[in-house]
Amino acid sequence: MSRCFYLKTEYCVDFIGMQETLEMIFNCDSDSIEYPVEFYELEPSEGEREVACFYIKGESAKGVQVINKEGYIIIKINSLCNYKDYKLARTILILERDFLKTQILDEDNTLIIPEEYFTDERIQKLIDEDAKAVEGEDNYQYHGNHWDCILDNPENDIIPLLSESIEKGSLYGHTTCDYTLEEKLHGPVAILEYDKGDRESAIVIRNVIAADNNKKSNSLVSGFPVIKGGNRITLKISKIQEWENGLEGWITAELVDGRCLTFFDTGFAINKDKYEIGKNYDFIIGALAYSAHEPESKGFTFEGQKAIDFKAKLGEEPEYDENGNVKPIEFSTAQLCAFLQRGHAPDEAEFISTVDEVRAVKAFGKAFWKFDVIYRSEEDNGIKIPTFVIQSDENQSIKKAKQLQGILWLTGYLA
Repeated sequence: MSRCFYLKTEYCVDFIGMQETLEMIFNCDSDSIEYPVEFYELEPSEGEREVACFYIKGESAKGVQVINKEGYIIIKINSLCNYKDYKLARTILILERDFLKTQILDEDNTLIIPEEYFTDERIQKLIDEDAKAVEGEDNYQYHGNHWDCILDNPENDIIPLLSESIEKGSLYGHTTCDYTLEEKLHGPVAILEYDKGDRESAIVIRNVIAADNNKKSNSLVSGFPVIKGGNRITLKISKIQEWENGLEGWITAELVDGRCLTFFDTGFAINKDKYEIGKNYDFIIGALAYSAHEPESKGFTFEGQKAIDFKAKLGEEPEYDENGNVKPIEFSTAQLCAFLQRGHAPDEAEFISTVDEVRAVKAFGKAFWKFDVIYRSEEDNGIKIPTFVIQSDENQSIKKAKQLQGILWLTGYLA
């Protein structure tokens, strides 16, 4: 599976022309490039020798392809690309469009404006859709995108980090339980925790390790970032979704007002046999945000007939100004708080929340912004979920924000 965007042109019809054009665009607009890129020529398939095709490696092994075929420059985003690949594709599309002075169309022949199309929220939705299409119903049983929340370059950093965290980590907990590697097993399981030498770090790494089938060696089943600096919340478990490996899972639990949260349980392997549906437990809840930014709009307005119709719904007559025009009705969203878990991944949420403070903090050797996402209701007095987003050049402005929105990964563990 892939996503393709098309720029109609008669320019660049061979490999050399394509490469020269790409290099010229990127060299001229180097200030626009957020990530370093490398160009690799791809061998076209049999019978397509006229196709100029380059693989542009950004921050991911998936990369972005630029293809020249049959009068079109095609920007191809491969399946399971990450956030930075999509941002790279956005940059390429903008540069190519401006250089060629042409329009961009998607596969449905719809006009695309990349500055408006590739928002953080849409990119995350596209990533989720790609994963869903490629891997099927269980495709969210992995942590690929979660590492993007704490690492600048997950493709290169993840393996050394996992090795370091196992070597230097301490025992978080252990048990004996059922699980599945290549076959169903029953044996010892442990979770190691690593704070990178900072005992006060609000973000740590946990690794799940289990004995293999002969119990003579260990297997690293999974590793993931964990929010230790979360809030303690009492929740009643209503649903448990165990992953195929039997050592990870999602917990769906009710708040006091009956509404539910679904989160990835970072201590599932050692606590799963303790849980019972319908019982209350205290969990430490926190979140890592894929993105966070100030809302573009702080409200909306009904004018003319829309204002008349809205007043009619309230059983009221419209108001008029001195010129006889219907007065507009203004609505402010500056105090709006919403937390929506409606995507394919059960533990992810779209949020918009007022924030009292956005603080710069250090965690796991990185610079983060920390703020509280409010999951509001009258009875729970506004449950606050501590949320961390890694600092970047793009989000420096949020330190003065009074309201933020974005997409987050919700985590928790038994207190």
